[in-house]
Amino acid sequence: MTQRQHGKASHMSRNSGQLIMSPAGVGLIIQRQLQHPPLFAALSSSQGKDIAHVRMVVVRAFDIRTMTVQISIDRRSAKAAQLQAHEKSELCLWLPERATQLRLLARWRVITQEVAEKSKRDFIIWHALWQSHSLASQNLFTSPQPGRPVAMRQDEPPGTAAAENRDTYEPSANFAVLLGRIDSIDALHLSPKAHQRYRHRRIADQWETLKINA
Repeated sequence: MTQRQHGKASHMSRNSGQLIMSPAGVGLIIQRQLQHPPLFAALSSSQGKDIAHVRMVVVRAFDIRTMTVQISIDRRSAKAAQLQAHEKSELCLWLPERATQLRLLARWRVITQEVAEKSKRDFIIWHALWQSHSLASQNLFTSPQPGRPVAMRQDEPPGTAAAENRDTYEPSANFAVLLGRIDSIDALHLSPKAHQRYRHRRIADQWETLKINA
């Protein structure tokens, strides 16, 4: 890391210590990180009562007005079914340059093509996120079902094979948006002097903020 990069990282870190003091500040952190994609995060989900799962996902968009986060997924994936069955789960972001961890507890909805066709707002979100993908990324949604053994490909229904040289931007029926409405935020900033940690909880249309032990 050059001296200039180190100075920039130090400034971002100090700035983050102030921003995590409010939900709006946390929202600004996420928005600024999205200006330099990809923004990776760990997403949890549940299967039954005793099994918890976690995987890395890419945060694609964030609405600071509604405090909602968007992730693109394949509707056939395990996480889609798990989050439809147990809608509340946590998304964790670790931002090393900011020395900041954000744990976002959210209620998740899966916006499929069928759901989007019934709501203008959902359609705008679904279609805009599809268009934000490169053609190569879009083609991934025409691949065989995620998580299935390769030996079972012969059981795939027609039309699920990857489309080669596809030149259309029509959304794949397998494409879906995971939309999370953030209910609470646990924001931790690591500082050589003293760590800071704040918890923000949404109550109706207001937020309650507590400074807690790091």
